[in-house]
Amino acid sequence: MVAGVELGLYTYQGIHQENQQKDYTVAVIDKNNSTEKSMEYITKAKNIADGMILTREWINTPGNYLTPEMFGKDITEKLTPAGVEVTVLGGEDLEKLGMGALLAVGNSSDNRPRLIVMKYMGNKHSDKVYGYVGKGVTVDTGGYSLKNSAGLMYTKGDMGGAAAVAGAIYAIAKNNLRVNVIAVIPSAENRLSNQSHIPGDVVKSMNGKTIEILNTDAEGRLILADAITYAVREAKVTHLVDVATLTGAVVGALGTVAAGCTTNDEAYLEDFYSAAKDAGERYWQLPLFEEYEEMLKSKVADLKNMGGPNAGTIAAALFLREFVEGKPWIHLDIAGTSQTEAPSNDYHCFGGTGFATPSLYFLAENNQEFIEQ
Repeated sequence: MVAGVELGLYTYQGIHQENQQKDYTVAVIDKNNSTEKSMEYITKAKNIADGMILTREWINTPGNYLTPEMFGKDITEKLTPAGVEVTVLGGEDLEKLGMGALLAVGNSSDNRPRLIVMKYMGNKHSDKVYGYVGKGVTVDTGGYSLKNSAGLMYTKGDMGGAAAVAGAIYAIAKNNLRVNVIAVIPSAENRLSNQSHIPGDVVKSMNGKTIEILNTDAEGRLILADAITYAVREAKVTHLVDVATLTGAVVGALGTVAAGCTTNDEAYLEDFYSAAKDAGERYWQLPLFEEYEEMLKSKVADLKNMGGPNAGTIAAALFLREFVEGKPWIHLDIAGTSQTEAPSNDYHCFGGTGFATPSLYFLAENNQEFIEQ
């Protein structure tokens, strides 16, 4: 109830001169004399809702107020007091790591790309480290594969996956979960400029695979590829979830009711489904049959960054699977659920919804390990 009230009263203050925010207070009337326990539940719920509101805030922020550099600074400011260690990499650091895919997209803008790494190690006795990777394209024009005017209108929200993982790790830290989570955000602007990559270019990813660019508006999977490699090789995560507003195809398939998901580990996906049920969110699994793999074969490189005219969501997922290096992995395509123009329930509002943040939170909560030493 408390989470619902907080989310339902949320309004984006944004750049308004007048105060748009609504406030509330919570009074606890407990006939069982367990007020202290009730307050624990309320605090937990409020921390999850606050994580979702952070997610909404970032999605709703105009791109000129949230460049990759600004995004990194704001995440540092918001998450460090919660107990999350934040590191922001850019420039020479990305070049030394060999992040050719992230740099190919991000160097199209004078607002250069960043890799934002958030670390919460809540259980030093556990070997499990969950890696949450979120697409953070703060402005997406489509590059040389330019979007039309309607497509350009809300491209500021193409960092919904990044916002979701940052909001989730905030709530995880605030509630002191006994779990280890490292979140990685590749953040970039995809603009049309003299430095933009163009269809026909080939770039080299951090893990060494070469990628033929056939569509510069399929940039999300490029930056996610390098971020996933970083999560596996540098952060040493044991389990992966990537989250992205990745394809229009998933909106055509599932609309705004459910997000698409794929996996290489059915047991891990069942675990996630249980978390999504706790969160009240809906996901629908799409297949990764081997016949689909033909879509990614390139005549000039190891992979191409788009498939054929059909099964676009599956093609994008298969592309990302090439970089997980055998780790248990789930891909969430939240393009239809990350933001809304017509809220379908009372705890949504125009703009960012906070989708995926609570599911990622409960995945962590449900996998806490209480090990006595």
